[in-house]
Amino acid sequence: SDHLMAIVNDILDLSKITAGKLSLKSEDINIRQLHQLCIDMFAGQIKKMQLQWDVHVHPAVPTAICGDKTRIVQILCNLLSNATKFTPSKGLIKLHISLASM
Repeated sequence: SDHLMAIVNDILDLSKITAGKLSLKSEDINIRQLHQLCIDMFAGQIKKMQLQWDVHVHPAVPTAICGDKTRIVQILCNLLSNATKFTPSKGLIKLHISLASM
C-alpha cells in the first residue's frame, strides 16, 4: 500500500511541477538512514528476486542535511524501483552517496 501511495503522490507531484506549483520543504534529514525507508517499500520484491543491497555513504557526507525528505525519498525510491526492474535475480544493487563538487 505504501508503494501505491508513492505512485499516486508522484503523479500528483508531476501535475504540480507542470503547473509550476511544487513547493519544497526544508527540514533536517539523517541521510545515512533515509535509504532504509525505500528498501522497506521494496523489501518483498528484493527478497523475491534474491537481490542484495549495498549502501556506501562517503565519510565526508554530514549525518544531518537540510532538504525535502519527501522528495529525496521519491528520488531514491524511483532509483530503487528501476534497479530492481533491471537487476537480474540474485544480483547486487549498489547505492553510493557522496558530496557533489560545486
